[in-house]
Amino acid sequence: MKITDNKVVQFHYTLKDEAGNEIENSYESEPLAYLHGHKNMIGGVENALANKEAGERFSVTLQPADA
Repeated sequence: MKITDNKVVQFHYTLKDEAGNEIENSYESEPLAYLHGHKNMIGGVENALANKEAGERFSVTLQPADA
């Protein structure tokens, strides 16, 4: 099922700084959940998740304006 508006999305993440150092991750707890398409998530992340499939892995680098 593709991620589209009005779908509840859950995902795990690893957040890194510009040098690649890990700042935080969600793998030792529950995945992050949000309702897609309602500005409940950082815009750049929501855009990157659009149309992804369940189980798909990917990486996204955000510019400050998208974060």
